[in-house]
Amino acid sequence: MTDIAQLEKQPYALPSYDEEQRIIGTWRLRLIAFYGSLLALLIAFAAMSQAPRERQADLVTHYISNPPAP
Repeated sequence: MTDIAQLEKQPYALPSYDEEQRIIGTWRLRLIAFYGSLLALLIAFAAMSQAPRERQADLVTHYISNPPAP
């Protein structure tokens, strides 16, 4: 029997161990690339954002020296 005929008799044949490891490795690489690029974009965006850090510090100093009335 040919391989094709054997596959037709076993339509749900499981892949070999080496094939499974190859598939797992490619998916792992894809996930790392996807989430790594998202993390790199997030870090780049945080580095380029211009949040007013001095105004926040002045607000904290203001509340320490002039606490709000109860």
